[in-house]
Amino acid sequence: METFIPKTLSKKLWWAGGIVAIFTAAGFIAFIFSPFSKAQIPSSFTDSRQAASGYASSIVGDLSSVSGDIAQLQALYRGRGSSGAALDVIVAATAKHQDARDKSILLATELEKMARAIPGIHPDGAGQTALVAISSETALIGRLISQYNESLGSLLVSLRDHFSGSKYEDAAKLNAMIDNINAETESINQLNDQFVQLMQKFDSYYK
Repeated sequence: METFIPKTLSKKLWWAGGIVAIFTAAGFIAFIFSPFSKAQIPSSFTDSRQAASGYASSIVGDLSSVSGDIAQLQALYRGRGSSGAALDVIVAATAKHQDARDKSILLATELEKMARAIPGIHPDGAGQTALVAISSETALIGRLISQYNESLGSLLVSLRDHFSGSKYEDAAKLNAMIDNINAETESINQLNDQFVQLMQKFDSYYK
């Protein structure tokens, strides 16, 4: 049976998160030292913002669904439910997690485009707010591909081993792992909420 979630982070995901941080910094420098474009909000920023919001919402949705799968696995563990049913849930949770990671690469690309467009945003307060918003979503990506990725991967492997009969896992250990994943999920949700709130503040500059 294949390993569900690799413990080593994908180099491509690290690159995606890193490039966003680089271009966020570059965008900030250009914002300070370059003259403003006549356009208040470049169309490239608006288009990428819309795409980024969609990808972020999809990631949050995937993680919420994974949380539901974990709750189902807890119930199967406590009730000594069907191993086959549990393994099916693990496969489903793994697929959703992979989808979230794939979406994080697309999200990173759109955040990079947003950062590149910041020098064309006027007034300066709106540009600064956009930078902070981009930083929040960049942090979301980092959290997803590091802490969350490792925690969920360890849990799913442990549950797979338990339900396949190759290794018994203690309930206290599993519960601690689940609590950690729930905390990471909440942190990711909060980072996305910050992005949404900051973009609402950004919009207020144009009302």
